[in-house]
Amino acid sequence: MQELAQGDIRRERINSLSGLKVIALATIFCWHTGVLTRPDLGGRMVEFFFACSGILEAVRHYGTYSYTLQETYENFKRRLRKMYPVHIVTFVLAIVLGELGVTGWVLGQNKIAAVLELFMLQVWDAKTMFAFNGVSWFLCDLLVCYAFTPFMSYVVQRAREKSGGSWRRVWLMLALTIVLRALIDLAVGHGTVAIAVHTFPPVRLLDYFMAYVCGCLLLAWRQGRGPVAAGKPVQTAVEVAALLLYVWLINVTAPLLVCRTLGMVFATGLVLTFVLCRGWVSSFFSAVPFRKLAGIELEFYMVHELCVQTCNHYIHVQEHWIIVLCALALALVMTFVVRVAVRGINALVARLA
Repeated sequence: MQELAQGDIRRERINSLSGLKVIALATIFCWHTGVLTRPDLGGRMVEFFFACSGILEAVRHYGTYSYTLQETYENFKRRLRKMYPVHIVTFVLAIVLGELGVTGWVLGQNKIAAVLELFMLQVWDAKTMFAFNGVSWFLCDLLVCYAFTPFMSYVVQRAREKSGGSWRRVWLMLALTIVLRALIDLAVGHGTVAIAVHTFPPVRLLDYFMAYVCGCLLLAWRQGRGPVAAGKPVQTAVEVAALLLYVWLINVTAPLLVCRTLGMVFATGLVLTFVLCRGWVSSFFSAVPFRKLAGIELEFYMVHELCVQTCNHYIHVQEHWIIVLCALALALVMTFVVRVAVRGINALVARLA
């Protein structure tokens, strides 16, 4: 894997994705506040986040794993150390809001759901997948994906070895993954299979794997080629076209049963475009304000829906925009409160270790 580890694309920091993730997070916030009402728009944005995670993990780490149990454990522990403090702080916040009547998740009436939430297992049961802090399902699924990343790298490498170094089997594996994902959507849509396809970890693992394989294929294609040779105007035109095409496609395919699969495919294509291109659109999304906001995306995502629910509960006005602005302000404040609490938890754990 040394030839891939030396690929030019790995030496670049893809800042434009930070800006795109901020836009996706803002879209999720607007969808939860009711400003945007397109069916399942939040789901399309979540798929964009899975696409970013899968592709970036491949670009950064494919071919660098030693594929040992110790390495897998250390990889999982590192991710858990980052995610779990944010999860537990927002979980406590959700319990408090439940006791205040802001949400319907009262601890005394949902003890089993609380235990599952505590151990980030609520996504395995359709009845508890949105328990307490409804958006926490994403963190739980993403943690599962990260835990399996070294194994995914091994599977891709073995597929190459079986093909004598060719990527044909990897392409076939990608095609089969997309087909399987679409079949799951169809089976759920027709009532043949009863799973919560939006949050069920094995389904999201397929989404992540789809993006991860695409990232590996991108590395192989760009190996030793350096930056894209096209001029900045051409790359800008490609970026604009990709953005417009993505928005149009997720809208026209929204009524289809396979809209989730297609949304993942479209999101992966958009991310690949911005990984490759360095046009003026990329420069805009790479600006410092976007990178600063991207630094708080995890905490903001984990508190924003609770803040929306709080404002809807306590603020009773006809002007909806007032509730939206209050929810945004509260979410930003609580983002920094959570960050402070997490730093405190980490400092305490470090002293006890």
